[in-house]
Amino acid sequence: MASDIERIDVKAYRLAAFLARQHPADWFGTRFSVPFAIATLAVGGRTGLAAFDNEAVADPAIQSLCSRIHVVEEPAYTDAYPSQQRVSLTIRFRDGGEATVIGYGPNANLKYVTSYFRKAFTVADKNAVAGLQLRIKRDD
Repeated sequence: MASDIERIDVKAYRLAAFLARQHPADWFGTRFSVPFAIATLAVGGRTGLAAFDNEAVADPAIQSLCSRIHVVEEPAYTDAYPSQQRVSLTIRFRDGGEATVIGYGPNANLKYVTSYFRKAFTVADKNAVAGLQLRIKRDD
């Protein structure tokens, strides 16, 4: 349910990141808003141009969720554009849960089988570190 969502973070290529307006004023503006498209789908399960009407613009549940959707440019995705139009979503729920939606690649018949995530960090004094703990969440 959309009310269970605390926040949605969207990483996108530059052109899609330009469409980050959270509160379009009318049905025409909805066609140029990534947050509105995501909120409309999450709240009512509606897609397509018919979903982007003035009734949806006035819907308080859609407007509320739009406020919690944040779109930023991911430089690696921009570098791969236009041959790939990559976007990733991280959905954070009010209960502390989290889900990351990862695209399967540019070809639906030749899907990526693995995704890698890296996080770099710097240790100022390696002698001060006795050990590290790694926590992983995974889902198949």
